[in-house]
Amino acid sequence: MPRKTRSIRWGYSMLESLIQSKILKYIQQRPDCWVVKTIQCNQRGVPDLLLCCNGEFIALEVKSGTGRATKIQLAQMQRIRAAGGTAEIVTSIEDVKDILE
Repeated sequence: MPRKTRSIRWGYSMLESLIQSKILKYIQQRPDCWVVKTIQCNQRGVPDLLLCCNGEFIALEVKSGTGRATKIQLAQMQRIRAAGGTAEIVTSIEDVKDILE
């Protein structure tokens, strides 16, 4: 039984990484944006992508259609909003386009 759980988690992880890769490529091609993919930070829950577009700080947490943000991720996103930034959960390039446009 544990193997099946790991397999399902790996499947979701792979889907999120594919979505994240496509979003990252889209943002990188925009001349008005700078982006960095966070891999491991000294604070838990930091969003997957941190970017600056047209002078605005934006943090994006990438999830698959079935993925959910953890409590610590939601708390970090709230801290970013409280500091004047934008923090959103995205599941597609279309979500990102809506945020950036």
